[in-house]
Amino acid sequence: KQHMQELLLVLWLIEAEISFNALDASMLEKFKTACHLQLRKRTQLVTLLKPIYFFVLQERELVLKNSGSFATTFDHWNGMGNDFLGITYHCIDIEWKLHAMVLDLVYTPGKKYAEHVAKQVQSCIDAHTDPSLIHSSSVTDKAANVKGASDILTGEDKKFCINHEIKKVIDDCLVATPATLAT
Repeated sequence: KQHMQELLLVLWLIEAEISFNALDASMLEKFKTACHLQLRKRTQLVTLLKPIYFFVLQERELVLKNSGSFATTFDHWNGMGNDFLGITYHCIDIEWKLHAMVLDLVYTPGKKYAEHVAKQVQSCIDAHTDPSLIHSSSVTDKAANVKGASDILTGEDKKFCINHEIKKVIDDCLVATPATLAT
């Protein structure tokens, strides 16, 4: 029974898209008490995430493979005093469903030159995608290192990312401005 409760908790965290890091030790103790659960320590629960993570990763890679093409976004994030390169993959499946998947969070200490960032991103792309897939575009902010890396990765023949184009249209329609409120 204990294993089932733990697995259900981990699956719920994944479904609710709540980082396990958000569940600190004291919060977990309060949760266990409130729900009358007999769970192991937080560190032991993390071990339950590993097989689930690998299963979900394989499923996401299959979605990418079946899409034919994909786009990426990437940027440097800072968390708990460390710098990470977060890489999101975007694609549209055969049923026209949009997918945005963060598959990589790479520790990146030190200087972040465009060439180095491009190599890190390309290494991650190679790990998750098939060579037959088209890397149609890479969308980044205007920081020199990620913009330069994006240009290195997709070159001059890059295509626009349909996911981002559709999102821009939706955002434009949903954002209320004084001009749109008057009409």
